[in-house]
Amino acid sequence: MEEKTKTKYWWMKDLVDSEAKAMGTYIALFHLLRNYDPYYRFEVKPSGALIMREEYPQALISKYLAGRKAEVKQALEAGKAFIERLFEHEDVLDWNKRRQILYEIEAEFYDDFVKAFEKYLSLDVIPEKLKDKVRELLLYVRTQGIRETPVGTILIYETAIKEILKRTYHELKEEEINELLSCLWESGLAIEERVVREKIPRYIFPAPCLSDEIIELVMKPPEVKPLIPPPPKPERFDIKPSKEILEGIVTSVFEDLGFEASTNVKKEPRRGSPIEVDVWAWKRVAGTRFSIYVSCKNWDKAIDRPVIDEEAGRVLNLRELPQLKVIIAKELAAPAKEVAEADGFIVIELGKKAEAENAREIYELIYRTLNELFTSIAPPRLREIASKLAEVRENLKKIEEELASLSTK
Repeated sequence: MEEKTKTKYWWMKDLVDSEAKAMGTYIALFHLLRNYDPYYRFEVKPSGALIMREEYPQALISKYLAGRKAEVKQALEAGKAFIERLFEHEDVLDWNKRRQILYEIEAEFYDDFVKAFEKYLSLDVIPEKLKDKVRELLLYVRTQGIRETPVGTILIYETAIKEILKRTYHELKEEEINELLSCLWESGLAIEERVVREKIPRYIFPAPCLSDEIIELVMKPPEVKPLIPPPPKPERFDIKPSKEILEGIVTSVFEDLGFEASTNVKKEPRRGSPIEVDVWAWKRVAGTRFSIYVSCKNWDKAIDRPVIDEEAGRVLNLRELPQLKVIIAKELAAPAKEVAEADGFIVIELGKKAEAENAREIYELIYRTLNELFTSIAPPRLREIASKLAEVRENLKKIEEELASLSTK
């Protein structure tokens, strides 16, 4: 294989020399293969940077490399370089020619792509009770699905998967089948696609996910890890933070837990002026955008009840309601804490005001508290929270419509 790489696609060699770069390269290749839009019948060499900024590759990068900021950057750069070099070194403006070369590249660097998926798949989301069924399904899909590429990227419709499972496992209930389908997506073994004109969900299984190595990994017992792993020790705290120190610490915690996070975010209100949120964090969980509102009260004194009432009102006035609300402060007076918890806030009391000198200590306290919370909430519970929030949004929308109707009478 080494000699073949040197003579044929020599320009690919440094794009698969790490798992992060190999994953970024595969995502770019996968995107080019999956996109049948006329836009992708290029007349001139396209921009790798523009293509990698499109929704599909961005979603896949986020899915497989969530919480790995340095590796995300490597993957994106590799994906851009792959597209640029592909059109520079190969005659691929024509779709049919490009497809054949992409097929060859997927096959030639298959082992590198398998290693990348071995690292970035989230197989721990598959419960023990479903592992053997997932394995059997992967073996079936590998031989019976619609072959999209010669090396074995497979397409199969959701209806076909359900039929296979019902025929093979008569005892499986509908909710268990849906849980298994959810595991395929959440683990990264399959990519769910919904084509509007077909109205039937379908799943794409990237060829590496159907390799013997990956199928064997599905059955491998998960590594025993402590419930709450020790927080990382970010070098950023070797340099003393200054302005808005608590917001900066909280943002760092969420980033290290795999979230996107921003400080002093102006969010759209239901009425009135934009609402500034101290920290807003979010990530994709079980196919749902899971958002978190954080209020940072870095005060010397305890927080009283009126502050909690104000925060609750601010949250309810947000156009985008968060799934989780957090208040972080030195301490809360007893009535304030009681109301905050009754209103659904997660309360984190630090016992002291955040200062540059204790930034690492505060970081570790918040990290451990939030990590324990997220570790204890399984994906089905998060989906339940998201579902309830959708109901609340719908009810608020109806109330708004009724109020608007009354105001016009």
